[in-house]
Amino acid sequence: MPPRTRMRRPESALLALLSPRGISCLPGKGLLRQAKLVNTNVVGVDTMCSLEPNTGIPEIDELARYFGRPEYHIEVGASGIISNAGVDRTSPCGSTSSGASSIKDKRLTIENLNEFALTVCHECRASRFGHSCDKEIAGLIHLLAIERALQSTNQNATLDPELRDFMNNAKKEHDKRKQARS
Repeated sequence: MPPRTRMRRPESALLALLSPRGISCLPGKGLLRQAKLVNTNVVGVDTMCSLEPNTGIPEIDELARYFGRPEYHIEVGASGIISNAGVDRTSPCGSTSSGASSIKDKRLTIENLNEFALTVCHECRASRFGHSCDKEIAGLIHLLAIERALQSTNQNATLDPELRDFMNNAKKEHDKRKQARS
């Protein structure tokens, strides 16, 4: 059995099994430090939809190939309608798929992207800690996934300046919130 630490909760018994573990929605870095005292194969992420396959822990990296930071493939027709919104990697809660369903067959507009992000936030299973709302971060993470999908197929070149500004502002907001949590 690993050495005793200050953690006295049932979660510490799970961590002591020494198999890889993920902790999402950390209320603070102290919990992660304590968990790593019990099991070095622990990773902490702000939300499960920010998990990427680069932790260095093979089991968690394998999981993150399928569940974690969302990846979409998006096709936008000449009329600006999203004709295909497929999911290549999903969040564990399923909000990625809900978001894809909500945006398919809609015009690529700020209003529809806001509705998409709200759908993701509604379906997200992250909880609230303190003054940060992880559900809002999840919405931003998914908006950025839409932008990456558009960039990967060069479809972002057709975005009007207002839509481009909207996506840039989403990135700035995400970066600001991420910085505030670290």
